[in-house]
Amino acid sequence: AGVHQDRGNTQEAEKLLQEALEEHKATNTMSTYDAAQVVNSIAILHHSRGDLAKSEEALRKALAIQEQIDPSNLRTATAMSNLGNVLDDMKRSEEALQVMMRAREI
Repeated sequence: AGVHQDRGNTQEAEKLLQEALEEHKATNTMSTYDAAQVVNSIAILHHSRGDLAKSEEALRKALAIQEQIDPSNLRTATAMSNLGNVLDDMKRSEEALQVMMRAREI
């Protein structure tokens, strides 16, 4: 999916990411690092398209998965940082700052 996104083929990238997400749902593996990474990648894709609301929604899902697995893991901090960036882009600076500060604590 990353190759397609890098080449500007975001529709194909999203299709592959959605298929991977559906596979995680079908196999009951939504609470894994891999599933969280897929959701995070979907969020980054939405962000690259300028769809900040969808990006925020996906990042909150990825973050919830990460926090369930290990709230002090670097991947959790990365998800928080990504969410902070999206919130800042949405002009929600105070909320972005709070999320980024939580990420730094990890």
